[in-house]
Amino acid sequence: MIQEDAMNSLLAAAANFARAQVRCQSITEAEDAVTEIGRALAASMMQALASNLGGRSKHEGAYVECDCGKRARYRGLRQKDLLSIHGVVRVERGYYYCDHCRGTHIPWDDRQGLSSRMWTPRVKELVASLCAVLPYEQASKLLMRISGLSIEESCAEQIVADVGKALRREEAEAIVSAVDTDWRAYCTEKETRMVSGGLHRTVTSLGRKARRASSRQ
Repeated sequence: MIQEDAMNSLLAAAANFARAQVRCQSITEAEDAVTEIGRALAASMMQALASNLGGRSKHEGAYVECDCGKRARYRGLRQKDLLSIHGVVRVERGYYYCDHCRGTHIPWDDRQGLSSRMWTPRVKELVASLCAVLPYEQASKLLMRISGLSIEESCAEQIVADVGKALRREEAEAIVSAVDTDWRAYCTEKETRMVSGGLHRTVTSLGRKARRASSRQ
């Protein structure tokens, strides 16, 4: 994803910046300074990368297929603020509207695994993981401490509900797929037994007829 030479140049520039610009009297101050710089740098880079991912060049064309069977027409770009693990970023995505059913479509959001809410999949994964082992209040405080993200308890509850719903849907789909696979295997095996059994009965019947015919001769 990142070339080694480019990464080495970035690390060297960061080290030079730290030596020239940061003044610390203790290891704790150094840790706090590096954390602050790292978060600011990560937020800036995240915004740059997010902007490249969206935009006019990423829309799907003049029309996209609508769930109603008609076509939704491109209506321009719409902005959306996303809360990533590196802070809030703003993106632009193609927006489509179906005149027939009045449905709206934003294909870019679907491809990125985004819902109508502002949280990225990575944020939801992190919050859900923390809330799985800690109460909502403690999970929110720990998240703030380790990442700088501020998530209210009510938002954490919504995230856990969304993730749980998605997991239940995936589990249901997996069960249906497994049952369908087993049923197909069962049907295939049954058909084989039926064909094999039918062939056996046919061969047996022919043998009996041949024996009766030979006894009469």
